[in-house]
Amino acid sequence: MTTLHPSRATGYADGDLAWLSSDTGIIQVRLQFDPNQRPEIILMDKGGWHRKGRCTNALIPAELTGDGECAVYYDTPVTLEPTAGRE
Repeated sequence: MTTLHPSRATGYADGDLAWLSSDTGIIQVRLQFDPNQRPEIILMDKGGWHRKGRCTNALIPAELTGDGECAVYYDTPVTLEPTAGRE
């Protein structure tokens, strides 16, 4: 599941499938709305097979943060796109 604030997904319903894309890649996700979630953050389950397009690593560039040299999960902007026309 991909958890986000409902205001960030206008036109989508809880449980809808959507594409989540960045400059690096795209994966299909199932949306779960939480009005308590911060609007600027999308939470995703950890794990998944990269070769099946289910891994959050497909969305992030091969960079390290300046704070602890971790993956740039929190610094990667993403966009929701409808599944229609991409399936």
